[in-house]
Amino acid sequence: MPTCYACGIETEFDDPCVECNELMNEGVIFVRVHFDKEGEMHRTGQMAVVEYEEAIDNPDKVNQILKDRVAYIPIDTWDMLGLPVPHLDQESIGGV
Repeated sequence: MPTCYACGIETEFDDPCVECNELMNEGVIFVRVHFDKEGEMHRTGQMAVVEYEEAIDNPDKVNQILKDRVAYIPIDTWDMLGLPVPHLDQESIGGV
């Protein structure tokens, strides 16, 4: 089944869901992720929307971030940036 590439919930196509699409209009979605022992990325269920101007400080990543409007951020980087860690229902957003 296709999933929203931002939050991970099931969708009809491999496109953002309605909620994530609306968030993408506000800025870039940062998705908090962790990597298992095999190096596989897993969503933690936490997301934050950051205005474009604040999200982009790496010129090499600018075009991809703006195109996708989603950036996957490892937990340690997320914490270092001081991004919020909201309590979310893991099942409703496709978290691990």
